Amino acid sequence: MKRPGACVAAKRKSEKQENTVAMQQAEEIVDKKLSGSKHSGTKKSPKKKRASVSKKKEAQQKTQSTKSREERRQAVLRTVPGDLLKRFQAGCARCRWRKQCTISCWADRGYPEP
Repeated sequence: MKRPGACVAAKRKSEKQENTVAMQQAEEIVDKKLSGSKHSGTKKSPKKKRASVSKKKEAQQKTQSTKSREERRQAVLRTVPGDLLKRFQAGCARCRWRKQCTISCWADRGYPEP
């Protein structure tokens, strides 16, 4: 059984036509890059540097990502009620029985990081 599209000859541009189209596209790309920006030729002024922040403020801005894993875990455990802590004192199967579970276990139970 013949394929339905097998009898129709595919219309294809000649190699010369393909090359000229490709060259035109390449020239347009180069022209755009040489023109600088995509906008009306206005350049933005460079950003001003911020004044350095004191060490005291940096210490106050300590984020969750810079806290140690154990500090984050303890912060979560402080928000969990005591009866749940007793219930999961030996952990659960999800965290392979780690004492009082992991941060992700408590987040799944509805106690996200504060």
